[in-house]
Amino acid sequence: MSQKNQSAIEALATHEFAALGAPDNNLTTSLGREGLPVARRALGEGSISRRPDGRWAAALQLDGKRKWVYGRTQTEVKERLHVLRKQASTRGTVVVERHTIGELLELWHQRCDASLRPSTRRVYRCYAKVVGEALGEDTLLTRVTPARLQRLVNAQASPVVADKVFHVLRGLFKLAISLDWVLVDPMATVLKPRRDRKPREWWSPDQIRHFIESTRHSSWWPVWTFALATGARLGEISALRWSDIDLERRVVRIERTGQEIEGTWIEGAPKTPSARRVIPLNHLALEALARQRELQAAWREAAGSAWHASDLVFTTRGKGRPFCHSHVNSVFVRAVKQVRLPHLTVHGLRHLAASLALQAGAPLPVVSRHLGHSNVAVTASIYSHALTTTEVVSEAIGAALVVRQP
Repeated sequence: MSQKNQSAIEALATHEFAALGAPDNNLTTSLGREGLPVARRALGEGSISRRPDGRWAAALQLDGKRKWVYGRTQTEVKERLHVLRKQASTRGTVVVERHTIGELLELWHQRCDASLRPSTRRVYRCYAKVVGEALGEDTLLTRVTPARLQRLVNAQASPVVADKVFHVLRGLFKLAISLDWVLVDPMATVLKPRRDRKPREWWSPDQIRHFIESTRHSSWWPVWTFALATGARLGEISALRWSDIDLERRVVRIERTGQEIEGTWIEGAPKTPSARRVIPLNHLALEALARQRELQAAWREAAGSAWHASDLVFTTRGKGRPFCHSHVNSVFVRAVKQVRLPHLTVHGLRHLAASLALQAGAPLPVVSRHLGHSNVAVTASIYSHALTTTEVVSEAIGAALVVRQP
């Protein structure tokens, strides 16, 4: 082939590659054995190869220096190389500092402390501790691989714990990416654990009445009866004051929530802005309040000067202190077991109350406001089992389309 013809073919090949989307400044061509054009990488585009240890590696020339990235698969290295080139083109020289899991956890905790409620912070700290112990706080972030994170998620004892650990890891590396502490998010390819929710066995109205009548002797009866009658959260009930109750209008104002965290009683705003609400009091709620007032008066007299003066409605028996949620729940679960009813927690009473209301025909938006949900979609997703069945819809359509005979 003459030099003139070869030059013409190379020019044509360059044009064809450009038409396929290859940038002109990154592409050179030559002729292969069969006289066909072959693309070459330009200086700085990067090269990928497999190492003797089985890992894949890529080198990129930046500012006269060679930058290496590694991965378990060729695809993973390509992604890292792509991010490296992108950052180099937008911000100049890429510098990945040697930060550790411990440093990332410390900064993440600081941000959580500033934005989350105390009870939520405590939960996240527990699962963050699991992450720190499993990965090692001295481990460099650049050494953490997707496979290692996937094994950590899969190793958890229950789907609930696995889901929490997954969300903590995702939040951690999202923060690391925003700080440029890592080039590629290792959580991007980690699979979220599946949670197969089993259908709950809800109590029937007869079972509810049986439980209420069978447990009247308990000093905690007013608490769980009020929870069932109002659908209020346990945190809202524990922080309820007598001044929040208007017996003449038969309503209660939900203004705050409370919980004991590491031995300290902490009160705060309700869970969401819509959780600050007014709940009507039915006859069962009023009966629970009347019983609680009687019990509290007797406890106050027996305690004398040791009684902790406060306006709280529901308190401990001995000194009138705020009650511990876990203790009340333990007493309730034992009571359920003693009367041989399906397992239920105190928080389950809230779900039970909402289900009863929906099954009785209460409109979904009204039930949502009563529960203090942020929007109707939240209520619909949680209580879909209690919503009107589609048979009613089908019957309504059929009735509307009935052809009336003259």
